[in-house]
Amino acid sequence: MGEMTVLEYTKKLPIIVFDEIQKKTEKGLTFPEGYNVQNALTKAVYQIKEAVDKDKRPVLQTCTPDSIQQAIMDMLVAGLDPNKGHVYWIAYDGKLKMTESYFGKVFRTKRADPNIKYVGAEIVYEKDTFKYEIKHGTKVVTEHLQSAESVDSTKIKGAYATILYIDGTEVSEYMTMKQIQTSWNQSKTSQDVHKKFPEQMAKRTVLSRLAGMVLKTGTTDILLGNEEFAGEFDQRADEQEATEPIDITPVVEQIPEKKAEPTKQAAKKEQKQEAQPEQPELDFGVDIPECLR
Repeated sequence: MGEMTVLEYTKKLPIIVFDEIQKKTEKGLTFPEGYNVQNALTKAVYQIKEAVDKDKRPVLQTCTPDSIQQAIMDMLVAGLDPNKGHVYWIAYDGKLKMTESYFGKVFRTKRADPNIKYVGAEIVYEKDTFKYEIKHGTKVVTEHLQSAESVDSTKIKGAYATILYIDGTEVSEYMTMKQIQTSWNQSKTSQDVHKKFPEQMAKRTVLSRLAGMVLKTGTTDILLGNEEFAGEFDQRADEQEATEPIDITPVVEQIPEKKAEPTKQAAKKEQKQEAQPEQPELDFGVDIPECLR
């Protein structure tokens, strides 16, 4: 952070990001209806303050300021909500990256086309019975039978993602495990997360392929109409496909086991803690435009 302390930078970060947002909005950047930029930024800053890299060091100390600001901007440009688990904050090689989670991909795909009823992905194991047909150039899953005994993360045959439309139309994409691993190998960064969570990452990979077609042909996604910013975002997203996500699970204070006779002072302290808001509003120190609220 140079001459600036981590605390000083944390306070200044929202102001820096809002300045950048205002510049981009003047160039045509828009946000989806109902997307609260201020709330998303507030949550992102709180998550990043608590985030650590793989060596358990705070990312605010190990990642460059430019990368931190860019990671937040990528989240805002995509219209993703960190309050709903749409993003991962990833520290890699001294830089912070924003990676869209499985839930973020589902959310953005459904937002791109209001006719979508359901989006999801499933794993196909070696002992599963799995069949699909190709109709009008698209895959449609016709049968997938799975037993509890067949579920084995070391014996994944492939994965598929499915989009179900309101009119009953269904389209799927299937990838063999070999195809999925080939996709992972194209990443420029760490692939440790694939070894730790092969099922989750396989689902995310095949969903990314299927969702990509919808996001590029849909009509309402935030990136559509923001072509100037979409290309850079998509390129960074592809490069981060195989990076290792840090744990951004909010720290929830554990309720201590009930003791024989807690003191009155301790009881009052516990009540005071429970009464505190979980996420106070950040004072950005700047006037926030109405269009960004």
